[in-house]
Amino acid sequence: MSSKGQESGSAVPYSDDGRLTAELRCSAVVLRGDELLLVKHRRGHRAYWVLPGGHPRRGETAPVAVQRELAEETGLKVEASRVLFVWETVFPHDTRHIFETVFLGHLQDIGADPVSHSGLEEPRFLPIGEIHTLDLYPPIAGYLRGASKQGFRAGAPHLGNMWREMDSKGGFDFYP
Repeated sequence: MSSKGQESGSAVPYSDDGRLTAELRCSAVVLRGDELLLVKHRRGHRAYWVLPGGHPRRGETAPVAVQRELAEETGLKVEASRVLFVWETVFPHDTRHIFETVFLGHLQDIGADPVSHSGLEEPRFLPIGEIHTLDLYPPIAGYLRGASKQGFRAGAPHLGNMWREMDSKGGFDFYP
């Protein structure tokens, strides 16, 4: 990555030829009744809440990354069923650019309670009607409360891994 035009040591999310080099984060909205699963993080003296999730590993699809990350962060088995929404976060001074895909997650065991496995996070189900009182990052509490009133019916399809080998004519067969 290039650091042209930036302070020494800062990360710039662009390659030397100017193309964006963004991060992908995958997370899930997991409900249990009228409660939403959130994870409390601490950075210095600041505590804040996020949707559980993380970055995919090499070769891992987004839904599989969600399932693995939720198991690691909360100890819960969750199926990532469909994409609810996508957002992007552009950090000041072009230091980071993150695209986040948020799935609707379904608990495999509705009675299970989240448990922190790393000791760094604090996963908890919290009343969705009270999330506006939390330091939620990014600030999506209003969106989540509104979407929950509609049963999270809106969403976008996740088409999965669209990689295909080239056919014998040098084209791609996207419709096997």
